[in-house]
Amino acid sequence: MKINIGEKDRAIRIVVGAVAFPSAILGTPFALATMGVTSTIIGLLGVDLLVTGALGSSPIYGFLGIDTTKSKAAQKSVAVSKFVKKPAARKKAPARKKAVPKRKRK
Repeated sequence: MKINIGEKDRAIRIVVGAVAFPSAILGTPFALATMGVTSTIIGLLGVDLLVTGALGSSPIYGFLGIDTTKSKAAQKSVAVSKFVKKPAARKKAPARKKAVPKRKRK
C-alpha cells in the first residue's frame, strides 16, 4: 500500500476517530450519536478513521487520486536512498610527464 495521507491528516483522523468510535458505542459521552442507524454509521466511520490514520493509507484517497503527503518520496519505503548523496566520481589525476634524463656534457 502506498502512503497517501500526510502527517496532519493522519493526526486529525486519529483524533476524530478516537472521539467518534467510543461515542457510537457508549452513545452519551460526546453526544454525537443516538441509538440506531446513526450510531452504527458514526461507529464505522470512527473505525475507518482510526485504521486509515494509523496505517497512513486510504483506499478512497487512492481511488480519487488524492495525496496529502508532502512529497512523492514519502510514498516509498526506500525513500531514504533518494536523499543519500552518492560519492562523487573521482577525477583521474593528470598524467605526469616522464622525466627526461639530462644529457651529460663531454
